[in-house]
Amino acid sequence: MTISCQGTSVELWIGNEEAKINGQKKILEVVPFVSETGRTMLPLRFVIENLGAQVAWDGTDKRITITYGEGDGDQVADFSGTWLLNNGCLMELTQSGSQVSGTYDQGSWMVSGTVTGNVLEGQFYSDTEGYRFVVTMSNDGKSFDGLEYYSDTPWELHGEEVTGSN
Repeated sequence: MTISCQGTSVELWIGNEEAKINGQKKILEVVPFVSETGRTMLPLRFVIENLGAQVAWDGTDKRITITYGEGDGDQVADFSGTWLLNNGCLMELTQSGSQVSGTYDQGSWMVSGTVTGNVLEGQFYSDTEGYRFVVTMSNDGKSFDGLEYYSDTPWELHGEEVTGSN
C-alpha cells in the first residue's frame, strides 16, 4: 500500500519489514499485518513521522497527538524574498510563521498579511490608502497568482521570484 502527503510517499507491504520512503528503503521495527478481524494494521508512528509530522504519546491518558508543520499543525508556504509583480514593481517580503510583512514599489507602500496553507491574504497600504490582495503560491514556490482589489474591483496580480547576485 502507498500513503502520500505533501509530495512524500510511504510504501508498505503486509508481512514485509522493508518499507520505501520516496523510493528509498527503510527497515521497520513493526511489520504491517492483517488482524484476526480482517483489519490492516500499520506502524502509525513510522508512517506519520516519515510524512513529516511528529507523534507524541501520553501514556497516562493513552492518547496520541500528531503535529504537522510549525507548532499549530498547519504547514504554510514561504513567501519570503523579492518578487517581481506583473506591473513591474518589486515586492520585498519577510515571513515569520504565518505572518508576512514587507514593502512594495521601492518602499512607498507597506505590505502585511497572513499565510494559510499556500495562500497569502493581505494588504498594501500607505499613509493615505490601502488595497487588499489574495494570492496563491505555485507548487514549486517560485511564483504566485491571485487578485488585488481596488475598492470592489479585482485586478489580476502575478508575481515571480527575483534572483540575482550582488
